[in-house]
Amino acid sequence: MKYTIIIALFLAETSHAGELTLKFIGEHLSDMTIRVRIFDSPAGFPSGQGYIRQIKADDASRDLHIRDLPNGKYAIAAFADSNKNEYLDKNLIGQPTEPYGFSNNVRNLFGPPSFNKAAFEVNDAGVVLSIHLY
Repeated sequence: MKYTIIIALFLAETSHAGELTLKFIGEHLSDMTIRVRIFDSPAGFPSGQGYIRQIKADDASRDLHIRDLPNGKYAIAAFADSNKNEYLDKNLIGQPTEPYGFSNNVRNLFGPPSFNKAAFEVNDAGVVLSIHLY
């Protein structure tokens, strides 16, 4: 029992979590559901199943606070789900038809950005990101 308490105290001291605040910028977002996927590695970024957390923000006019994200490197893919079907709709040639964006507001001319271009660090001090949804 004594060792369990010591281990628990040690783990509480070594596991740090920072707060991530997301601010979404774009036209008419207050009427839409914003869907956010947080990735901690390039696997699956930005549209695959490699995300560690998926969050739905029903009121995009407010900031989204994520308080229990462990310190580390992350990238975000987000979109405004205007028809609430839970998917990023695309046209016949694969271009998104709903507003979308990435952390660091990176854009490529063709295709999505890499994880490394969209990556940012979360630490104890916390991070505030503005993500433009176009």
